Amino acid sequence: MKDKIIKKYRLGDLNNLGHAARHPNYWDKLRASLKEGYRPTEFRSGYIVIDPNRGNRIVDGNHRFFLLKQLYGDNYEIDVDITGIHHGI
Repeated sequence: MKDKIIKKYRLGDLNNLGHAARHPNYWDKLRASLKEGYRPTEFRSGYIVIDPNRGNRIVDGNHRFFLLKQLYGDNYEIDVDITGIHHGI
């Protein structure tokens, strides 16, 4: 496993491919966990992972990204893992 490389990005500078449909209760719980902001070190899911070699495409964390954009807009800055790979692979 590669070491994490953490870098700050604006939400508007990240790209995602969408997300799968989920039960409304799932979205409510996830939204509630993000109400106080993005705190990747406090959650099991950790950092949103992007691949900077593919246009800052989100590799892991599309649901969190989707809700963060709804809650805070494009100018909100977050720390992301830019290793370019999903750590579970």
